[in-house]
Amino acid sequence: MRLLVLNGPNPEIPDDLEDRMTAWGEGMGVTVEARRSDDGARIAGWIEQYDGDGVVIGPAGLDATRTIADALTEVGLPAVEVHPGAVVESPIRDVTVRRIFGRGLTGYRDAMRHLVNRAAMPFETLRYGTHPDNVGDLRGEGEELVVLVHGGLWRQA
Repeated sequence: MRLLVLNGPNPEIPDDLEDRMTAWGEGMGVTVEARRSDDGARIAGWIEQYDGDGVVIGPAGLDATRTIADALTEVGLPAVEVHPGAVVESPIRDVTVRRIFGRGLTGYRDAMRHLVNRAAMPFETLRYGTHPDNVGDLRGEGEELVVLVHGGLWRQA
């Protein structure tokens, strides 16, 4: 599996994050291509040219987020949005399969793990309400069906 990990000019991101993500990827059997730019149009171009299996994106501080959202929609790869800090509203929310926030840098590792698990065991997403977070993932069928009911907003630290 190959993942593209992109970051904007977020001052919370240390210079060695790309090295950490590469190491996390190796531990998961994933090849990671990590890039960073303060130019949203450039990031959209990287997405459009990418021929891998998924995208992890930390969009904090980026401009041209509509262009990024359009690029993600066009390529059709599953993408996970990561915000190391608190919950934020994001213009790319509707084109990502998950948003992870409040976990610090481990949110990137969790996003990568989500994409690996998603590819290994496909699922159907079911809506149970009108809020965007009112969803559940159904995996398996028949006797292999597993249901996990968890209270609270488990995506936060």
